[in-house]
Amino acid sequence: MSVRYLLMLNQATLLSLMILFLGSHSFADTEIFSKEKIESHKENVKKSNVENLFHRYSRLISSSTVDGSANCDDYKRFPGSILGQWDSAPKSLFFHNWKYRQETYEMLFATKADLAESIYSIALHTKDLDSTVSLSRFKRGAQGFHYSISQVVSWANSFARIPQKSHFAGSERFLSLLIEEKIVIRFSERFRAFGKVSHIIGAAPGIRRSLEKNLNHERWHVTWDHDVLFKNFYISKWCALSESEKESITKSFTGYNQDFESQIIEEWAVKQNEKNPIP
Repeated sequence: MSVRYLLMLNQATLLSLMILFLGSHSFADTEIFSKEKIESHKENVKKSNVENLFHRYSRLISSSTVDGSANCDDYKRFPGSILGQWDSAPKSLFFHNWKYRQETYEMLFATKADLAESIYSIALHTKDLDSTVSLSRFKRGAQGFHYSISQVVSWANSFARIPQKSHFAGSERFLSLLIEEKIVIRFSERFRAFGKVSHIIGAAPGIRRSLEKNLNHERWHVTWDHDVLFKNFYISKWCALSESEKESITKSFTGYNQDFESQIIEEWAVKQNEKNPIP
């Protein structure tokens, strides 16, 4: 599955850091619990220090998170959140019914700083972000991300064991929101996936890249995970390139692990399609 970020490495130049964690394609080990089991474990959930932090997330959630013209069924079909203060909330983007929308939890952030704060811990956990990259540096350029639900569950269980989280306040709010939205639940002292969401993506507007473009980019990464024909087409194109061509493309992705070829291939494929309408 994949994760990626756009990272501005300096003030003047926007460089992409869309980091892929690529393994065999798999969905979360989703468990649907009975009402009785859920009720019996409510107290365990309430005891979670992470869940009790949900109220801190209120400063990020605008009144535009819920569209007054939308009903509950709309939000079942379009899982996600619109976060922050907007002059005009991007509801048309949020409610776009692309192919994998119903299984993708989408988070639209008003600022890239809030996005970066939310995912900083999970980026370090997956080792997609080097530990030498500070949060302040990451906040200057992070514009998008994509995680599989299995990655989120793995991170949540690791994060819950960290005794001091003061420097990960944004990540606490991120996890608290996912608990509140029942994307993950705590069961038998472990976080588990809950429901049909198999991807979590997020996007924010950048200086030179629009929210629409960044969100479309992340949606193409979800498509990469699901569409075997799309993936195989670009893998074949990559294999047909000369070594010098591959080297040139690899070097163009400055913020990436240059030895992680599968990551480079995916980013190269998505980059060529990010301006195209998502199927």
